Formats: sequence, structure tokens, C-alpha cells
Amino acid sequence: YQRRVHGGHLHLEAMEQIWSIDQIKIPTGLDNVLKEYTKAIIRSNPWNLYKFSYMYFKNLISTPTPPVVTEEHIPKQQIADLLEELSLMDKSNEGYLQKVQILSAVRAEHVNEKLFENVFRVGDFANEQRVDWREFIVLLMSHNGEKALGVIESLFEQFEEISGYMSTEQFARLFSYVAKYDKTLIAVFTSRILAILQAGGPNNNGRISFADFCNLRDVQQFFSLEKADDEASGAQ
Repeated sequence: YQRRVHGGHLHLEAMEQIWSIDQIKIPTGLDNVLKEYTKAIIRSNPWNLYKFSYMYFKNLISTPTPPVVTEEHIPKQQIADLLEELSLMDKSNEGYLQKVQILSAVRAEHVNEKLFENVFRVGDFANEQRVDWREFIVLLMSHNGEKALGVIESLFEQFEEISGYMSTEQFARLFSYVAKYDKTLIAVFTSRILAILQAGGPNNNGRISFADFCNLRDVQQFFSLEKADDEASGAQ
């Protein structure tokens, strides 16, 4: 049955039964609607699919493009897609883009624009003509509320160059951005890590993996102390 309202009264009408494929009429554009909807689900990996779907199609009615569903957590796949988009825009491989270019990529990947503005405010990018888009990505990762070690692990997942490794030069730049905004990474610890990276990394070959980073004595000591502090705070 299907419901129809006529004259202020609700009427139930029997729907035509489908006996053959000839009776099926596929609405124009259904394939594109389902494609964009499916991509939005995969990107966001929502904890409540029904609520997400309701918000998605509600917003779709009033917006010409696939809407952004406001969720605080940013899926790693969405960050990866945004990183790829920004990397393609950086044709000169300088690492810098204009704000309008970054905003264009944010809209293309359906990232919340309020979050974009917040990241620009925290990064104090507003008065800069060009922005290091890698710093923007690091700040975006930090928005997920992960502690420093979790953000650093995500760096290797997103920026890896060969099988989980990246150059020590690249990692030094990214690590310095994490330390810039995460005040739990004290200056003494940060300077020691940067010195190791500038010397070629733990293996003196100009490459580093997340496992290499975690095996550094300074890293083990620092994060074991941080864990102990967290446990002590939780026990109080």
C-alpha cells in the first residue's frame, strides 16, 4: 500500500504488483544518486547509518551537490582523498597552495567547510597568500582528537612513499607541524627527534617507518612517561 493525503484525510491505496521486468520504471538519475550516496557512506563510515542517511538526503534537497554530513570525526579515507586532490593541485611540487585552491579541494571531497575555516584559524593562515597544504592536512588529522602518537602513525599511513617508509626530510617537516600544535611534545624531546632525522634517521639511510620511530629510545621513554602520567591521572 501507498499513503496519499486528500482533503486532509489519509488514504491507503493498493500499489500495483510487479509481475514482470517491463513494469519496472527506473527514475532518471537514480544511478548517480546511489553512486554519490554510497561514496558518502564509505568516506564517512558513520556509526549510525540511518541517521546519516536521513541527514544526507535531507541536505540533498536544498543543495545542488552531495552534502556534507557534519560529524566531528574525519574518516581516514576522506583525508586520503583530500591529500591526493591537494597533491595533484600542487603541480610545481612546492608544497604550497592558495586558500581558494584548498577550499576547492575541500568542497570536491565534501569536507565540512566549518572545519576548514576552523583549521585555517588555528593555523593562523588567514593572512598568508599561500599555505603549506601538508601543514593543513596535519591540523586536519589532529582534529580527530587523537594523541600525538596516533597522529604520527596516521602521518605514515597517509604520506608513506615506499611500503610504510618516508624520507627523513619529509617526516621531519610533518613531525615539526605536529609538535607545533601539540604542546604535549615538549621542546627538548622535539629537538632530539629532529636531530636524529637530520642525521639520516635511525638507520642512517634517509628513510624512516613508524616502527623505526617507535623503536627510538627517546620515543619509548617519552611516551612511556606520558602513559604513566595518564594512568596516574585516571587513578585520582
